[in-house]
This record gives sequence, C-alpha cells and structure tokens, in this order.
Amino acid sequence: MMDHDPNDIDHYLDGGKDNFDPNPGQPQENEFGTLADGAVIQAEKNWATRNRDAIAQAMWEDYQQALQERES
Repeated sequence: MMDHDPNDIDHYLDGGKDNFDPNPGQPQENEFGTLADGAVIQAEKNWATRNRDAIAQAMWEDYQQALQERES
C-alpha cells in the first residue's frame, strides 16, 4: 500500500491525540450508532465475510488497473 500511496499513513496520523480512544474497551457512539456488546450472530458473520471479500476484490481490481496503467 505504501508503494501505491506513500502519504496514506499521514491521513491516520494527523490530529495527534484526537485519533486515540480515550476509553479503550468501553462502548463508543458515533454517527453509525453504538458498538454492540455480546456475541455476534451467524448472519452478522456472514455479512462481514461478504463485505470483507467485496472490499478485497475491489482493492485487487484497483491494484491490477494501477499496474496496467504503469505499463502503458
């Protein structure tokens, strides 16, 4: 990833201490709601697996396109 965008890490590091969890291990609320507490049901696991695979596929396709563009 650093070969593709060496400045990507700056996005995660800028802002200093504001990027760190002040209460690690405690539920947090954000614009998406509150994180769940307890066991994950199979349907959620299946959704997460499909979502992860779709993200990985999209990343792979973007990478392949970037390689083709470099060859041109």
